[in-house]
Amino acid sequence: MLTIILAVEYDGTDYFGWQLQADKRTVQGELNRAVQKAFCKNYQIIGSGRTDTGVHSSGQIAHFVCDEEPKIPRHKVKLAINQKLPKNIRVRNLWFSELDFHSRFDAIMREYKYRFCRRPSVFSQRWTAAITYQLDVELLYESANLFLGQHNFLTFSKTNSTNSDYVCNVKKCEWTRQANGIYELTIIADRYVYGMVRALVGAMVDVARHWRTLQDIEFAIYTQDRTLKSALAPATGLNLHRIYYKEPFNDIIS
Repeated sequence: MLTIILAVEYDGTDYFGWQLQADKRTVQGELNRAVQKAFCKNYQIIGSGRTDTGVHSSGQIAHFVCDEEPKIPRHKVKLAINQKLPKNIRVRNLWFSELDFHSRFDAIMREYKYRFCRRPSVFSQRWTAAITYQLDVELLYESANLFLGQHNFLTFSKTNSTNSDYVCNVKKCEWTRQANGIYELTIIADRYVYGMVRALVGAMVDVARHWRTLQDIEFAIYTQDRTLKSALAPATGLNLHRIYYKEPFNDIIS
């Protein structure tokens, strides 16, 4: 058995998320079709995790298992798949593995980026949220520290009947201001619950707007009550940036 590992980037604006849906256009659905056309076999693509409608990725990792050596020469497999994909999805890199590998279950950390600008621009509107409120930037930075460590993030999640565990360990949560005036959040955690990053950004923006206090957010974390969440930040600004794996795959997939 041969596992083919894909590093995939996509603009999620025109898709109903990553997850395959029978009646909607999704990134996983497009990849399934492209691989089926390239290999003339119905291989199923498995991703490292889901992204919501409109969310992007520059570092999604996916895989599929071949029951035999592909008839396409290995050095042409990436090209063969990309030729069948729409232009807003690309296989950025590709690896072949004889070892057992699962893009989702072998992941140990996931890194997201969230970007917003203060002045909307036609050149960045597909990938950067526009947040035009007056913001206390120091409070924005300070509020990120509240989410570090292990917490129950029930408050900061969407309802999901399949999820019974809302505990996540956040290793990094930090805002920076880029040279172009864009504010970027980097968050790294062992796992995420449904809608979590956008919920956290919404809460931090509310603190920076002086709509909520740092103490309000601490209480919301402690109470585990969805009625205490802020509005979700727009999906436009969210990007699944990188997946971290156990060795030896973390050295290979980078």
